Amino acid sequence: MRLPKLDSATWRSFITALQTFAAFLVAFAAVPEAMELLTRFYPAVVPLVISGAGIASFILNFFRKDVKNY
Repeated sequence: MRLPKLDSATWRSFITALQTFAAFLVAFAAVPEAMELLTRFYPAVVPLVISGAGIASFILNFFRKDVKNY
């Protein structure tokens, strides 16, 4: 298994997903009621948003000519 290079579309999508997850954690640490609302009523939203951000980043970077994939 090859690991993606640091400037590849795949690597950028992983970083974007991690940054989105970190932003969720910071936002919900600041407002605990929001975390309770999400975990009680919308538990499927958080993974969808995080994976969606990573997929969107991959698609945008995959079609750029100056960004290699792997």
